[in-house]
Formats: sequence, structure tokens, C-alpha cells
Amino acid sequence: MFRTFMALFLVFMAQGLLWAGEFNWGVKYGMGSSSLHGEEANYELHYDIARVGLNPPDFGYLKVRSFETKGDLSYQAGAYCSVPLFRNHDSVSLQTELLWHRYAFSHEFKDAALNTNQIVLATAFEDTLRGRIDKTLDYVTVPILIRMNQELPPEKLDKSYQGAFVYFGPSFSVLLNNDTAYQKGVKALEQKLEDEYNDGVVYTYRKVESGTDKLSALKADIVIGAGFAVKDIFKMGLCKDEFVFDVRFTASLNDLGDTPFRNSFNLRSIMLSIGSRL
Repeated sequence: MFRTFMALFLVFMAQGLLWAGEFNWGVKYGMGSSSLHGEEANYELHYDIARVGLNPPDFGYLKVRSFETKGDLSYQAGAYCSVPLFRNHDSVSLQTELLWHRYAFSHEFKDAALNTNQIVLATAFEDTLRGRIDKTLDYVTVPILIRMNQELPPEKLDKSYQGAFVYFGPSFSVLLNNDTAYQKGVKALEQKLEDEYNDGVVYTYRKVESGTDKLSALKADIVIGAGFAVKDIFKMGLCKDEFVFDVRFTASLNDLGDTPFRNSFNLRSIMLSIGSRL
């Protein structure tokens, strides 16, 4: 699927060459915020406990729910290209991009009640949990956007301001990386599960995967944005000395979890970007 996205990007670039001087391309970088919405906003940390030597070995469970997910910084970087479709008083163009997009968020536990069905486990662990689970998700993303551009009269084209634009369209992503880091009490809880306690009795555990622990490989989004272009900022001949500033909103269209538990959630981001035409 990643090869398909790369092929789409190259096809649009090749198509742009047919327009010769009308073909625009460049690089861009963006930073903003990301957030998670849906069932996983109330993340459940769940461990099934087994006691070594018991037959059957199943002994009980430990579970705790976060009830809060906090968004974090989001980043984008990559290349873009655009070609005109038609032009009148204003113009419409087709723009595609090849981006690395990082989402980040945290499941927060603030004195969350730790539940169990075994008195032995209730006495071995604290009643509440404070800590967090930090998640970092990396995608390769290909937006395919319809862009409507403000066309300036010829007498204004030599000015710095080069017009505004709005755009919208779908985006398709492939998951590259899903990193998880346990912090404070959550890390201590998992460490204790690995230790021996209660007069040397040994327990083993299995973590029940929740939605954000395992994600679907593919993600589809809707992208909406607006921005403006300027030129001759530095007056130093830096590349074409043309820059594009835009803000965009991205929201997932499909549920992202790939586990039997709490799959119905999506990601959103708001991004401020700067691009340089090459």
C-alpha cells in the first residue's frame, strides 16, 4: 500500500510536468496539536493474572480506567506539488503531498481506582493509580486536495502578497510506528507485576490490548485548510523566495483500533505549516 501512495504522488508530479511553467512544487514543515476522540478517551488498563502452580492457572484481574486523554504536539514534514485544473477570475488546482505526520497524546491516570476480583491482589497493590501512558504515532500520509486560489490582477503580481487559497480533500495514510511509554505509577505497576510477592508466590500476567495498543495499518482522513502565499521576503534569491503559509484541520474517517476491545476512536490534528517553493 505504501508503494501505491508513492506511485500516486509520482503520477501527480509527472502530470504537473505537462504544464511546464504551471507546475509548482516545494517542501513544507508544520507543527500543531493532535487529539484522540471516541471510546479510547477512557482508556482501560487491564491485566489478567495467573498464579504459577495453580490448575487452572487463572487467578484474577487488575484493571483501571484513565477517564482522560490529553493531546500533545503534532508534526508534519514533506513535499508538495500542485498543477492547475482551470483558471478564470480565480483558479482551481490539484495539490498532492507526501508527508511524515506524527500524532502524540497521553492517557492520564489521576488517583484512578484500581479494581480486582481477588482479595490477595487487593492487598498486594495500591487502591489508586497515578501516572500516564504516552503514545506516539507516525504515519506516511498522501493528501489529494482540491485547491481554490485567489488570482491577482497583473499590476499586483510584483508585490509580496501573492493571494490566498482554501483547500479540501481526502488523505490516505500508512502506519509506520506506534510507540508506548509508561510513566510514574503505570510503570511501577507493570514492574511490580513482574516481581515475586506474597511469601514467594509467583504470578504471571497478560495485558489485555485496548484500542490504541494495536492500530489498523491504514487510515483515511478528511483535510480542510486555508492559507496565503508571499514572495520576495528575503530578496536574496533563496530558492524562488516564495513561501506558503497555511493552517489545516485533519480528522480520521475510519475507526483506528485493531483489537477486540474499544476500537471505536479516531485522531484529529490542527496544523500550522510553512512551505517553500523550489
